[in-house]
Amino acid sequence: MKSSKSRSKYARYVWGTVCFGLFFAIIGFGLQDFGVLQYAGQNAGAGQNLSGSPDQRVSEHNVPNLKLQTIQGERFSLLSPITYIASDDASGNSGNSGSSAEAVPIILNFWASWCPPCVKEFPLLISKVLENPGEVALVAISIDQSRGDMERFLENFPLAQEHPDLIKVVWDPKSHIAQDKFNVIFMPETFIISRKGKIVSKIRGEVLEKDLAIVDELLQ
Repeated sequence: MKSSKSRSKYARYVWGTVCFGLFFAIIGFGLQDFGVLQYAGQNAGAGQNLSGSPDQRVSEHNVPNLKLQTIQGERFSLLSPITYIASDDASGNSGNSGSSAEAVPIILNFWASWCPPCVKEFPLLISKVLENPGEVALVAISIDQSRGDMERFLENFPLAQEHPDLIKVVWDPKSHIAQDKFNVIFMPETFIISRKGKIVSKIRGEVLEKDLAIVDELLQ
């Protein structure tokens, strides 16, 4: 009888240990999935252009020509952000575009309202676009889960809303674009894309003015 109770106690101990281990394994994977909710600080390469680093180089990957929608409801192609897609194409295909404007270099910026470096760099990104009207586009993709938080952030940057033709703000609350398409895990993260649709630079952390020198090179 005593032996039977000992075996039962040992079995409960084993099952408890297994369940305890599985619990922490699941929590660990869950935290990895929410890695995008972190922001890049000084120790995460903030403001550093990573395109030349062998282990971080994007190797000029072709950018997927995604069909996106701004928070104002305008649909556009990522690689032709200044050219709107016909609004009657409900499938999101290119259809008949409203213009045959030449492709321009793109600053693709992933941000969130709770991210301090995002707040600091946003005016610089806007200025770069407005200094070169019609020659550079900013596609700013917010991963905020709350639309209200995103809109309150944008209220501090009225120029972004006054120039929707040059600055496209996209809401990505489930990070489908950020994580599934661009593997973004830190905020902010910025990609510089050439006219040919190639990623030529990737900046993890706050963008500094020197990081945008490559945009000027692309305009020459």
